[in-house]
This record gives sequence, C-alpha cells and structure tokens, in this order.
Amino acid sequence: MCMIALVWIFCAVMVNLTLTRKYSGLHTALLWIGGFLTLVVLTSFVDVVYEACVFLIPSGYDFISLLADCLFVTVVGVWFVFVSWKMYRGTSSSKLFIASYILFIGLSICDLSFSIIHMMFPWDLYQLKFAACILILIALTIGLMLVSRFQIKTIQETNRDLQGDFRDVLFIPIAVYLAYAVLSCLWNSQEGTVFFIPEITTRIIFIIMVILLYMQVFYGIHKAIKQIHIDEEMRLAKDVQSSILPDPDLFENITGVTIHAAISESELVGGDFYDIIRIGDYHLAIVIADVSGKGISAALMMMRVKTMIKISVRTLFTQPGRMLTIVNREIMKNNDACRFVTVFLGILNIKSGRFTYACAGHNPPILCRAGICTLVVCEKAPGLGIMDHEYIDQRTVLKRNDTLCMYTDGVTEAQNKHGEMYGVYRLLSIVEKSDDPKTMINSVIDDVNVFTGNRGQTDDMTMLAVRYTQEE
Repeated sequence: MCMIALVWIFCAVMVNLTLTRKYSGLHTALLWIGGFLTLVVLTSFVDVVYEACVFLIPSGYDFISLLADCLFVTVVGVWFVFVSWKMYRGTSSSKLFIASYILFIGLSICDLSFSIIHMMFPWDLYQLKFAACILILIALTIGLMLVSRFQIKTIQETNRDLQGDFRDVLFIPIAVYLAYAVLSCLWNSQEGTVFFIPEITTRIIFIIMVILLYMQVFYGIHKAIKQIHIDEEMRLAKDVQSSILPDPDLFENITGVTIHAAISESELVGGDFYDIIRIGDYHLAIVIADVSGKGISAALMMMRVKTMIKISVRTLFTQPGRMLTIVNREIMKNNDACRFVTVFLGILNIKSGRFTYACAGHNPPILCRAGICTLVVCEKAPGLGIMDHEYIDQRTVLKRNDTLCMYTDGVTEAQNKHGEMYGVYRLLSIVEKSDDPKTMINSVIDDVNVFTGNRGQTDDMTMLAVRYTQEE
C-alpha cells in the first residue's frame, strides 16, 4: 500500500501542475488524501474478494489471479481519473487524457522499481517492499522533475490550443490501459519472462512506448495547431497584401490607356508588386517592382517601398529618377536585412504620349509597336538598397496603340525540368503575338506553365501591360 501511496502522491502533484484547480491548495490536498483513503478501502475489498474466490475455487487459482490483477488495475485507474475529473476544471476529455498519461507513468515506474529490486536482491518480501519503496520514491522524484522540466509546458499549451477537446484521441488511454492490464497479469503470472523477453525489458519498453505515444500526441497536436495559426496569419497577410494592390476594375475608368495586370506568388505572400497612380488629369505613374527573397519579410519590405514610392510620386511626379534616388537613400538608412528592390517607374502623359522613366536594376520592359516588340533601353543601375546612386530620367514617346509589357524576373527565370530558363527571347516571341494587354499576359502565363510543366513556381511572377490608346 505504501507503493500505491507514493504513486498516488506523484500523480496528484503532476495533475495539480497541469490542470486548473477548482478549489484552494489546502482543500485540494485534503480531497486527494480522502481519495487515497477511499482507494485503500476499494483495493482492500478487491483483496477480500480475491482470497474468497481462491478459497472457494482452488483449482481456478491462476484464472482468479488474472481477474484480481485486472480488477486491481481498474480500481486504481478509474478511481484516480474520477478524483481528477471532480477536482479540476476543464473538459472531461482533457482531464481523462492527461490524468491517464500521468497515471500510466506512475504505475509503470512503481512496477519497474519493484521488479529491479526483486531481481537484484534475494530478500524476503518485507525487505523487498521496503527497498522497492525507496527506489520508487527516488524514481518518481526524478520523473516529477523531468516531466515538470520538459513536458508540462507542452501539455498545457496543447490543452489550451485544443480548448480541452481531446475526444478524437481518447482511444489512446483506453488502448494503453488494456495493454497495461494484460501485461500486468503476465508479469505477475509468469516466471521472469513475457513471451521469452525478460520482464525488466518488457517493463522498460512499455514505459518508453507510453511516453513516446502520448508525447507524439502532445507535440504533434501542438505543432499542427501552431502551423494552423501560422497559415491563418499568412492568409491574413495575403489578404492585406492583395488589398493594397490596385483594383483591376479601376483600370477601366482611366481614359487613354488599356491596362491589365497579373501577380502570382510562389508562397502565400511575396515581394512583387505593381501600382498605377493617377496624377492630375493627364499623368499616370506606372510602377513594377521585385523585392529580393520571398515570404513575410519580403512582403513587409514590399509594403514599405510601395508606400515610399507613392509618397514620392505625389511630390516629384515629373522626375522618376529623383524619386528612386530619394527612396533608395531612405531604404539604406535602415536595411539591416540587406534586402534590395528592383524597380521600374514611369510617368506617362496620357495626352501627349510622353513617357519619362527610370530603372533601378529591373528587367527592361518590352515595347510593342506595329507588331514588333523590342526591349526598352534602360540605365544599368543597381537595385534600391544596394548602394548610393543617382538614378537618371530617360524618355521616349508612345504612339497610339503602343503597348508596354512589364514583368519581374520570376517570368524569365522560370525553369523547366532540364534546368533551362524561360528567357527573354521566348517571352518576346509570345508577347508580339498580341497587342491586347489581357490577351498578352494570359498568353505568357499559359506558355510559362507549359514550359515549366509540373515543377511548380520557384519565384513570384508579376506582369503589367499598358496599351496607349491616346486620349481623344
């Protein structure tokens, strides 16, 4: 009974550390003591039944011993789970799952300690029990420290993440209980081995398997819930990022141009962006950019750069080179992550077709005129955030029905299964087949998909096409 008392104290402490109490600390301790005294009465009743059955049916001793062992394990387990369930807050499934895990550890350590003492020392029964109690006390204390140090936090976080709903994994304590009941009977009825495996070995294996099984549940659920939260945050970030891009419906309200854009991130959020900014009655700022890297950090950098460009456009709309120079210096003031941004920024006079632009390391746009597509001449300049640089303005004049096709390197650097890149020349061959922005972009996207096959997207892809129809 002293062994059961030690197990009871260990399990009570572990449950108390893991679950939220309904009562004060003193009240809880008294209830645990009362629960133990009741357990003593119940197990004593099991012993009385056992002795009576052995006396009445001597020939059925082994069978009755098997039933008594099963009944003993059931009484201890069910009573402990019941007391835990009544004394702590939370859902029934969470209390059952956590209490059963702690109970299996306590009972397994108790059995293992007694077996070790019995195997090592040829003492009489009372000496063996006394030595076993000492070893059990030491083992349970070490177990208490280890579980408190490495597992309590994970168990509590899993319980919180699931909001106490362990119903989907309740089959685990039931299965472990049945296995423990059967093994306990075999340990008590066979001489030193179970299925030709030494008893000590089977006990150690059982403890390890129980701990691994439960911790797989705790860690697995906690990791899965954490990933779900991350995915939810990423979807929210994608929604926020999508909301700051220009609404395609607004393009229809801009006279003098036909615009179409498409963006496809390799992850939920990315660093590519485009923008169309109306300035006064006759000017339109056109921006496409690519932040180095992918993911959340690139998306945050993208939002920062997009905001700075939009502010600079409002104040220096006739000087795109000057805008990029100012933005570049602002980025370099606080760029510990050493990220850079390639940008193409142009200002279009819708009335005259005059197009003033500046390029910061970005892919040169494609200008399609009368069915012939060529690359726009751009300054070979570094991207924003790399080094201090004075970006220059460059100029051209768009004629009626000219189309500018802008893109990021995710298009030209898309690779097929042989590692070959899509390339700018293949892009030119597809673009020149249509001068309608929407048809042009859709044709490129379809061709890129055919080229890459099932390799998937390795970089963000953004395209922006502007056809100058000239304001009447």
